[in-house]
Parts: sequence; structure tokens; C-alpha cells
Amino acid sequence: MSDDIERVKALLSRVAADGWNGDGEVRYDDPAHGAGRLVSVVGTTLLGRRVTVAFSDDRRLIFDARDRRILRFVPPAPAGLAPDQADLFQTAYFSGDAAQVVAGMWRDLCRQSTGFRVSTEPLDDAGDPSAPGVSWLSVSQALNLPAPDNAARDRTLERYLAAADGYLTAALIVGQTVSSPVVKGTRDDTKALLDWVEAVAPRLLDPQFPLFGTLETNGVLMFAPDVADTEHVLLAGRLGDYMVATFEAQYQKAVFEIWRDVMGAAH
Repeated sequence: MSDDIERVKALLSRVAADGWNGDGEVRYDDPAHGAGRLVSVVGTTLLGRRVTVAFSDDRRLIFDARDRRILRFVPPAPAGLAPDQADLFQTAYFSGDAAQVVAGMWRDLCRQSTGFRVSTEPLDDAGDPSAPGVSWLSVSQALNLPAPDNAARDRTLERYLAAADGYLTAALIVGQTVSSPVVKGTRDDTKALLDWVEAVAPRLLDPQFPLFGTLETNGVLMFAPDVADTEHVLLAGRLGDYMVATFEAQYQKAVFEIWRDVMGAAH
């Protein structure tokens, strides 16, 4: 449990200082490792994001992602791509059939560089919600990467984050089965959440805390601390994963009703 708290604090500290930038800077000797890290970026992108990958050889790759799927690649295409790879940047939306081409492009880009830096920003236009896109798992399989340990894990908290996105100002999911934390929030919002985590969370997550069991029974606790005059804090648990989030007080009813609906669908 203390390890989870430290992961929360460390991640939020980085977000508060630098802004959330996905997996940040990645260095590698093996191109397969670099391609695998790109897969992990998509695999941890639940909400709509525009992802920019700046490679060490000064080439830049931009794509839109949501729900662990690549929705589209944003022109211009990086220089030196094969024709079928460059064609990806002329397609409005594509399907899982493109996984092999995507995998080849990522492998080639990583082969010609020694690292990259990832930055993300909210996607104002998430596009056609029915667009199938290319899933992270299909690209992972095309790269012959080992199956992720958490591919079939419970994703109730992440479904809740997606459903309540319009009401939450900052959020973080971390825990026993989350290999890469899921984050939402601006620099100031995550700084406020960090302040609360540092001051209160260690006591709340202590097994001796009388309401600790609530996180595995009712599943959610809400507080009105002095983070800000209008901010409330939500602490939720699900099968060893934990979520901490802030929301405006006026949205308390909506936040709880969405939680109830998501939990109801999970049973």
C-alpha cells in the first residue's frame, strides 16, 4: 500500500512540475524496445489525446488516439517512409487491418533513431466514435511482442474515468495491476491533487482507517477538503487498483450517479 502512495505522489509531482507528457523521454539500443514503448503509449491512452513523438533524428510523428486505439495519423508524414506507410497519413480513419503497416513504420522509425520524447494534449475533436481504429494489442501482436500481463485485467476505474471525464478536473489511476498510470488534468489541477494526496491519502489508505474496507465494498469515498473552495475529492478502489480525483462540488450528484452506473455494469 505504501508503494502505491509513493507512486501516486511521484507521478503527480512530475505532472505538477512539467505537465503530463505520456511516457516522457525514452532511450533504447534495440528498435524493438522503442516500438514496444510506442505501443505502451497507445495502451495507456484512454481519453482522446493528440500524441506527438519527437525522435532523436529530428523526425516527428503525430497521431490521435482514444480508448487504446490509434484513430488517425496527422500529416505531414515523417520523411523516408515506405509508400504504404506514408499512405496512412492520407486516411481519415482506418481499421485493424493497418496494424502490420503501423508496426512496420514504428519499427523503421525506431531503427533510425536512438530515442524519442512523447508529449500529449487533449483531443478537442475525438472524431467519429464508431471509427474502429487500430488497437494497441493488434500492433503489439504485429511486432511479435510478448502479450501484456494486464491485457485482460479489470478496467472498471478506467471506464469510470472515461464516463465522468466532463465532470472531473484531475484524476489518477494507479495500483497493483496498472503497469502505466492513467492521468487526467492540467498542471495546476494535478498540483492541487498532489497537495491533497501528500496531506491526507497516507492516513486514508492505512488499513487501520475504519472506512478502508469501503473501497472494496461500496468502492468510492468522497470528501470536501480544503484543496479549494469549490473542489471535492473522490477516492475509489477496485480489485487492487485505486483512483484519486478532484471535481467541482456542483457535480457531486453526477459524479456519484456515473459511478453507480459503471459499477452496476461491472457486476
